[in-house]
Amino acid sequence: MTTSRLPELNNGIVTNWIPLTTQAALSPYPTSCNSAFRLETISGSITNIVAYDPWYGQAIDTRYQGCLAPEQTQWWAQQLMPTTVFDLGPFACPTPYTTATTSVVDSGTTMVACCPSDYKYQNQILAPLSGRQCLSALSSGQVITAKTGTIGPNNWTDTTATITATDVGVWGNQLNGYVFADAVVTASGGPSQTSSNAGASTPALTGTPSQLTAGSAARHSASASSSASSSVLDTTGGKVGIYVGVPLGAVILCCFIGIILLYRRRASRLDRQFTELEGRDISSPIIPRGPPPRPPPPPTELWSPYEKEGGRHEHEMEAWERPVEMWAGGIKN
Repeated sequence: MTTSRLPELNNGIVTNWIPLTTQAALSPYPTSCNSAFRLETISGSITNIVAYDPWYGQAIDTRYQGCLAPEQTQWWAQQLMPTTVFDLGPFACPTPYTTATTSVVDSGTTMVACCPSDYKYQNQILAPLSGRQCLSALSSGQVITAKTGTIGPNNWTDTTATITATDVGVWGNQLNGYVFADAVVTASGGPSQTSSNAGASTPALTGTPSQLTAGSAARHSASASSSASSSVLDTTGGKVGIYVGVPLGAVILCCFIGIILLYRRRASRLDRQFTELEGRDISSPIIPRGPPPRPPPPPTELWSPYEKEGGRHEHEMEAWERPVEMWAGGIKN
């Protein structure tokens, strides 16, 4: 039994994990699938010969739909949905693919690159729709039959070509996926799960080999839109919990600090009052001071108002202002 991994949200892109651990899409695998070729042409000239094309059974000949697993077709068609990525994992190379190379993403995740049997790995791990990872050389004089045409029903015809050049080959579309430390998968058939996958590792977009550029990162079909929505809701719910919890914790912390400050202020006030009492003689009662004494009244004026205005009596003036006459014989009264 294969355990599905939960969708992940990284840098605004939802990654949905598609488990692919079956041994083959069909068992036994039909040999006719190995020779289902498609010719790529430009202006009537053949440019490439493609094998193991996920679109072959979908748009060219529906009898070949069983040549590749539905998960491979879903993984290959990722440019239709730029905000959602589909990666294969847990994963094991199915028939007719074999492991070409592996690349460690982190301590718990390893990327596995697969090529069809008898196809040579071209020393570069490529994203879907970049079918230049695996090549099978053709010899001069070899005759092949392939489909050529345009997208649409009944637009494809058989073309027979004789190879005359020595540097011509067939490109076999690759298949890449991820193996996780918490899911042990056997290449000969079914997977054996050792533990849950709750601790999902970071997907390919954040830790894949340098050859997997963001520009060629896979985007997928609308068939997984419901899964993508679920992923966004799950991730958003976690963020909402964080956004609510952080302010609430800050408010509680501020209230706690305020209570401590009020307590310390009150304790400091009591300490000052106690210090003032220590400096006093508390053996005698403390009599509060009364109001200050009133200032003394102004001095009584020595002159009456009449005298201040120069109104003294003439007889008083005559009595003490009359000059004394001096005579030779004495004083004359």
